[in-house]
Amino acid sequence: MGLLVTGLGLHVAANSAQDERRAALCEPAREGDAARVHASREGVSTMSHLGTASLTAGTLLGVATFVYVVVAGDTEVRPRPGGAEVKVKW
Repeated sequence: MGLLVTGLGLHVAANSAQDERRAALCEPAREGDAARVHASREGVSTMSHLGTASLTAGTLLGVATFVYVVVAGDTEVRPRPGGAEVKVKW
């Protein structure tokens, strides 16, 4: 779950930094007050790639956990009023 939240956060930060970069580049240059771009192109790209990797890893771990619980022979799944109870014997 943490990987998914981290990935989502990195994607949001990368999109925000990209928007900031574009806005700074589109502003007219003022004499003595050059527009500063806080996020470099490489930084935005790195955040985006790390976010994608984190989302992918979190999704794969979630799917692997689900498959293990479903495929494991000694797994018991019992419905409960608030969800389900899963017992796995190691």
